[in-house]
Amino acid sequence: IYDAANPEKPEYMFEKTGSLPSGKNIEVLLKREFNAFQDTKLDEKLKSKNAKVLLISGLELGFCVKETVEDALSRGYRIYMVEDLICHWPDGESEFKQYARQNYDDRVCFVSSNDVKRALKPAA
Repeated sequence: IYDAANPEKPEYMFEKTGSLPSGKNIEVLLKREFNAFQDTKLDEKLKSKNAKVLLISGLELGFCVKETVEDALSRGYRIYMVEDLICHWPDGESEFKQYARQNYDDRVCFVSSNDVKRALKPAA
């Protein structure tokens, strides 16, 4: 999680991937289900930071990403899906985008990692 209210001390939450960046302000969230909210303290952590908007990336669009996005939407979060940081099976991306546009209205936006970098870059 990038805490925009406290940009000098970014806080990150990672799934267990085998290696994590070193440094303080890092929390590990062990995710055992497709949905990152299921049986974790993710929602509690996000609410403690007063998060309203989530940047979503992930390893499988049709499973983990979709399940997490749908649960996040049901909890009232606005979603930005970072397209170039989401893996998917062939044709899975176009099918999911069509599904998202039909089912999520304007609650889900598709952005690139460069869009995110520009948005988070401090003003000069």
